[in-house]
Amino acid sequence: MNDLCKKHPEIAAMRSEFCFKLNFNYQPKIKSNRNSKIATGFATVSKSIVLNKRLLNELNSRPEVVKAVLAHEFIHLKYMDPRANLKRLFTPRGWLIVSKESMAICLLHEIRANIEGYALTDFPREMIKEIEMYLKAVNGNKDKESQYKLGYPSREQAAQYAQNYKIMTKQIAVEVLDDYCDLRKILNKSVFIDKCIKLVSI
Repeated sequence: MNDLCKKHPEIAAMRSEFCFKLNFNYQPKIKSNRNSKIATGFATVSKSIVLNKRLLNELNSRPEVVKAVLAHEFIHLKYMDPRANLKRLFTPRGWLIVSKESMAICLLHEIRANIEGYALTDFPREMIKEIEMYLKAVNGNKDKESQYKLGYPSREQAAQYAQNYKIMTKQIAVEVLDDYCDLRKILNKSVFIDKCIKLVSI
């Protein structure tokens, strides 16, 4: 995987901007991996970020889409979500623990990365919605219930929270998890919600 900042000065500029705003004392390596049908990226345990080639195809025509995804991954690094996920959501052999609790934890991580990632970009409200709807179309994201089962919010939900908030709060987490519990038919909601919020340290 190549260092994208050497090949793409616009990505290097985004990285510098985000590192400055987040007061990072290091500059994460930003790499690319194989092509995919979806435009996405992910943060790693080694404090780097990987953007796939499908997303990089958007760099010339839709740089704001790349910036939004990159900002999202910077927030995952800020809160060390990859390391937390490795400890809580995977077995020692690397199998994902697909439980309602583990997916709820992922959901909170993703909502937080959306809210605080878009806050990094300073994009206007209408652009946030447009980017999320574009990614929904490109990636074939489904309705909220389907997304919840994968540990993700719907694109509409992601846009709504990012448009209305700049930082993740416990109140937002409770609201998201309350809805999650209703859709996934979880009993003892208050106990479930309290546990998830403590595990994510919001």
